[in-house]
Amino acid sequence: MGTIENAYNDLEGAKIVKIREMTKKEADNEYWDLSHNGCRVLELDNGVCLYASQDYEGNGPGALFFYDRKGTTYAV
Repeated sequence: MGTIENAYNDLEGAKIVKIREMTKKEADNEYWDLSHNGCRVLELDNGVCLYASQDYEGNGPGALFFYDRKGTTYAV
């Protein structure tokens, strides 16, 4: 892993260009089982891919949530 400062530089100002399911290869790289709910990946315009983990140790896929301008909450 790199430094958090480098990560922030890669994220700040980048735009989401695609939301998709995590591929088997990506899951295998993390040693994750996607058989339950899978995992969504946010692809950015600079090639960075974001995805949620259930914890900081990366023990499995997690869920991302967001709320819209009206305050409605969604799971990605």
